[in-house]
Amino acid sequence: MALARRLFVAALIATLPRLADANTRIDPGQTFALGGEQKNPVRLEGRNNGPVAIELLRRRGNDRPELIGRVMPGERFITSLPAGNTALARNTSNEQAAVVRFVFNGQIDGLSMRYEPGRP
Repeated sequence: MALARRLFVAALIATLPRLADANTRIDPGQTFALGGEQKNPVRLEGRNNGPVAIELLRRRGNDRPELIGRVMPGERFITSLPAGNTALARNTSNEQAAVVRFVFNGQIDGLSMRYEPGRP
């Protein structure tokens, strides 16, 4: 019984809000998009693990993206993504791939992830 209880608690902890943790490759000159359809705000944390800078942007609906900041190799970032907004990670290099580790905190139901061609 005690083992079953521990397994249940471990499974419950595993499903708490910190639900996604991913290392993502972004090809030269490309943009990786996160969100747009989520119903709740999400906290987005990350680290630029690659050799090139990325630009982190936020897009509300179909509006033009606004720059949150430039993240240099080795730097970390934290930002919030309101419901229905899209975060964009743009590779600033036309020659080297970017590698970014993303960690999402919050209810990520409906949080899509996709590559968008070119620069928005």
